Amino acid sequence: MNYLIGLIYFLIVIVLIILIFSINLLLSVVPTIQTKKELFNNTDHSSIDFVYTWVYEDDAFLKDLEKYSNESVCKACYRDNNELKYSIRSVEKYAPWYGTIYIVVRDGQQPKWIQENHRLKIIEHSTIIPKKYLPTFNSLSIETFLHRIPNLSERYIYFNDDTFLWNKVNPSMFFTHDNKTLETCDGCNTQIDYRNVDFDTEYKFGSLLRYNVKLLYENFPKLKGTIVSKIRHVPTPNLVSLNYKLDAFLDKLKYDKNISMNEYTKQSKFRKNKNIARNTIFKKYFYLSHGKAEPGYELESLLFPIVTKPMDKNELLKLLDLKRHVLCAQNHIHYPASPDNKNFELFEEILKIKFPNPSCHEIIT
Repeated sequence: MNYLIGLIYFLIVIVLIILIFSINLLLSVVPTIQTKKELFNNTDHSSIDFVYTWVYEDDAFLKDLEKYSNESVCKACYRDNNELKYSIRSVEKYAPWYGTIYIVVRDGQQPKWIQENHRLKIIEHSTIIPKKYLPTFNSLSIETFLHRIPNLSERYIYFNDDTFLWNKVNPSMFFTHDNKTLETCDGCNTQIDYRNVDFDTEYKFGSLLRYNVKLLYENFPKLKGTIVSKIRHVPTPNLVSLNYKLDAFLDKLKYDKNISMNEYTKQSKFRKNKNIARNTIFKKYFYLSHGKAEPGYELESLLFPIVTKPMDKNELLKLLDLKRHVLCAQNHIHYPASPDNKNFELFEEILKIKFPNPSCHEIIT
């Protein structure tokens, strides 16, 4: 009997030891059995930088613009309406996980209200763009060089200064856990027809888009029979290493027998129909073809036009309740027909209500 009792006690002790060991093992493994998305959300995101491009029509800029431009140039496109200030406030409010903000500017320019610090750096064109391409007024050319910013992190998000985060966003809306970009889609079900288009005429965005679609179909056979679409007008994720590979690809892609598509885009001081729309469409399909992108979570966005016709302030106030992640304010005002248009002032009043607190990058006066 005593022998049986002893055996029972022994077995109970063994079971308890096994149970305790199993519990400890389970606790040590729990973090690894979270979903991939949860793991990504709980990591340090200081390695995701934000990049802006910005320009201001000061006297030196206008002098160069007059020297190089022609009648087709939209001078209103270079008008500063304080959007950048509020866009950065929106980043600080709704994406505080950013690493460093880089603002790429024309040499000698800088927003008067801004101050550089360890999380915001001003990058002049000549830092990343060879002198032979300067001055440039072509955002497509400038976008060709953004990944050359010194100390830029592998993962970065490209912003236009007319784009505002309107609600909270997180890194998993832009990148997967294994550092693939998440690509958005605008007009996913609409085939872009590039046939019978004269690309040698005056620049039009639609013609630029069609030319890039033509190049994509010609150079990526797997796209045959699929619908190719541009990205939505939202902040876009990028990878430095893939952009260098895209450079190499475009260097081999000929514009004519003497010049590559990459070089032609860099040399174009203003947009041309046969430029590479790198951010708008091309990098998306290059990344997908290299297994470095996925059709991703759609950032909910609104493209809001600032128009020539006087806008109703009460209608603008409704924007404050917008539930989407991103708001893009597009300049649709026709200058010089209405140089005193007050709509941007009205819109700025809304931005002041939405983002009343200065960012840590502003000079407080």
